Parts: sequence; structure tokens; C-alpha cells
Amino acid sequence: MKISASTTLHPLARRSLKKLTLPEPIARYRKATTERINTNPYASEYGIYPCPNPIEVQAKYAKYLIEELKIQHGKVSFSAGNILFTPGSIVAIDLLIRAFCEPLIDQICIQNPTFPAYRNYALGYDIEVVDVPLIGDCLNALNTDAIAAAKAKLTFICNPNNPVSSILSQEQLIDVLKQSSGLVIVDEAYIDFSEQDSSIKLITEYPNLVVLRTFSKAWGLAGLRIGVVIGEPSILYTLRLLLDPFSFTLPAQKAVADVLDNLDLVQSNVKRIKSERERLYLELEQISIVKRVYPSQTNFILVEFFNSSIVYESLVKANALVSDTSFQIKNSLRISISVREENERIIGILRKIVS
Repeated sequence: MKISASTTLHPLARRSLKKLTLPEPIARYRKATTERINTNPYASEYGIYPCPNPIEVQAKYAKYLIEELKIQHGKVSFSAGNILFTPGSIVAIDLLIRAFCEPLIDQICIQNPTFPAYRNYALGYDIEVVDVPLIGDCLNALNTDAIAAAKAKLTFICNPNNPVSSILSQEQLIDVLKQSSGLVIVDEAYIDFSEQDSSIKLITEYPNLVVLRTFSKAWGLAGLRIGVVIGEPSILYTLRLLLDPFSFTLPAQKAVADVLDNLDLVQSNVKRIKSERERLYLELEQISIVKRVYPSQTNFILVEFFNSSIVYESLVKANALVSDTSFQIKNSLRISISVREENERIIGILRKIVS
């Protein structure tokens, strides 16, 4: 099933969006234009605005997704109309909340521990947040009945999870999709490091599904801020009404095209990270101050210590950057997978700490 671009507002969109039309540059931009609109005619290639509808880059990424689906035995085909690039997936989270949630009326559902941005953006726009915590010993299961009972306008599911690094089964996600009257957003920022199949193969069967991807992690383009929203075209059209039409910059468009032409390098680097992850996991399990190491399906490992504050202070003093996640899971730190030398340095520091 191929889905083309839409010019229709999604029925769940905020009422006020009915008053809007696409920003004028998107509405009239011609792919082949060289016109410099309100810019310096003597400037370099960056003296013109980027194309707000980069069909070639979208099509190239769609082709990549199709190949990914073939590997996963999926049956969905994608077109440029299923893809919207944003300045990082965190901007997509902000857009979704602004575009679909009525302040002081609607609510979102999250499952703590999870990415704090979902909650922060919602509260910033006076949107109520319903928390249905993850369950299971490894925090790898959803309370699907409680999520359905929340009747949220948007349900954000981080899969693989940040900060736990757990994964949720497709069966659980499908259960949520079937029961939800709102949109279900599956944030797949770390999917490239996981053995789990992507949820994108469910999009044509469940039009209330939105999948978020990023080029910041496995693709190595964090400094360019590139996120992707994948979903039913009317959802993307609704987001476009609020998105800066020139936010997908010329350097970012070029970088995406280049990295999609160099998949072998990306895949090789991911393989190295996964290998280091396995080695680091085994090393961490042998350290006396470590209480528990959570299984990882991402490019980081969540570690529970007997006293994380002492460990955190020691690592910071040694200029070893880790994330303090103890506000989400008591006495825990999130350790990113780095190059072998840096991983060895962190292990060395941890072995010298006396709790």
C-alpha cells in the first residue's frame, strides 16, 4: 500500500488549526527553483533557503525503510508522503503536543521511567500527564488496560526505552493501538541498536500510529539536529502547519543523503558499539559497588549501584560523563557506550571506588 502526501487536517488536531494553511513557502515552492527570496543574491550556496519539501531526500529515506521492512518481513511500502524531517525528534514531540492537545482539556499518557521531554513539553502547554509506569522485573512490559483507561489524546511509548534500555513486544504495542482512540507515538530513537523489529510495519494497519526516528544516535549526525516523523500523511500535514518551513537545513539535507549512501559505514559502527556494549556489560557485572546491570538494547547501559551519589561524584571528578538517572530509578546511572579506551577508563574508575 502506497500513501501519498496529504493536504487534509487530521480529525484529532486542535480546533484552532482549522484556521491555518501551510506556510507560503511550502505551499508554492517549486523543486527546481533557484530564486533567492529576500536573500543576498551574491552569497554562497547557503545564501538561499533550503527546500521545505525535500522530496529526493524523503524518497531516499523511504527506500531505506522499505529495505529495512523487507529484512523484517514487513509488507508495508513507504513514499515521501509518509516522512517528515524535523530539527531533532525532540522537536517532533513538541509539535505533536502543540498540534493535537487542547490546553487544560486533553492529556497525554507516558510510562515512567521514560524520556522526560514528553512530560516537560506537555506540562509547559497546560496538558495533563497520566503516568502508567512500566511493569516487570526488567521494566519491559506495559499495563495496557490502564493505558487504555487513560483515554489520552497522545500516548508516548519509548521503545527501546530511555533510560532503562528495555524493549516492548509488538503484541503489547498492538494491544495499545487497538484500544486507543488517540494517537500512539512510538519513539524509536535507539532502534538501530536493538534486535527488535521496528513498529513502522504497523502504520498502514493502524493509522493512529506515529513512529519517531533520529539521525543523532546510530547515524552519527547529532550536531545537525535531524529527526524523522513517520506516519499517516494527514498527521504529517497537521504538523507541517506549525513547523518552521526551513528547519531542515541545507547542510542537514546533504548529510542525510550522504549517510544514506554510506550505509556500510553506519552499520559497521553500530556493530562495534554493540560489541563494546556486550563487553562493558560483563565488566560492570563483576564490580563490587554495582548492585544490578540492566540488559541493554541501546547504546547505553543502565546501572544500579548501592550508592550512586558517591559513584557519580567520582566519575564527574574524573571527567567521565554519565547521566544521573536516580530521580527515575533509585541509585542508578546511565553509562553511554564509547570507544574501547574510554569504556576501559570508566571501568578502571569504578573498580577504585569504595562505597
